[in-house]
Formats: sequence, C-alpha cells, structure tokens
Amino acid sequence: FSGADAEEKIRRLTIRSEELLPHNAEILKFCLEFFSLGMRDADIRSEVTRLCEKRIAESRAIIREGIQSGTFKRVDPDSAARSLLFLSMGFFLVHFCSDIDFDLSALHQKTVKY
Repeated sequence: FSGADAEEKIRRLTIRSEELLPHNAEILKFCLEFFSLGMRDADIRSEVTRLCEKRIAESRAIIREGIQSGTFKRVDPDSAARSLLFLSMGFFLVHFCSDIDFDLSALHQKTVKY
C-alpha cells in the first residue's frame, strides 16, 4: 500500500477480502481448517498466533497513521486492530461453516464508507 493514506489502506484491506473470496475459496477454507487445528496442536497454535499478530500489527499501524493524520477518530489502535481481525475471522467462519446467505459486495457497500 505504499503511497496510500490510512483511509485508502483500510479501504484496500476490505476490498482485498471481497476480491479474494470468489477466486480463492478453497485456499481460504484450508486456512480456516489450519487455524482450527491450533486448538489441539501447540506448534500450529504458535504459527496461527504469529500470523494473527502480524495482521494486528499491520492494522494497528494503519489505524495509528489515520489517527495522527486526523482521518480516523481517536480510538485505541490495538483494540481497533484486534476488532478488525475478529470481524474478518468471524466473517469467514460464518461464510464457510453455515448456510447463511449474504452478498459480500452488498454488505461491504452498506458498512464501509469511503
């Protein structure tokens, strides 16, 4: 995301998820299965923790940048970054593990303001 401001970086993150799903569903399902193995295997749990910490750190940096520039409201960057991770993981869990039908593009347009 080099050269982009914080708002654009967050927008790109949300769009990336929307674009990845239709073309990489099987890979994303595998990732979800891999993550679930972390409940039983300490080595996998360590790797999943590392991946989640990396995603939180990336989001936290973008949020801090947005706060400093005045683009984002003053919030706790760590809590906001963790919330973004939880929301995205929850989305994939519900999408792949239930028959709840929703249009990701429509949901994205309703919840993300540009």
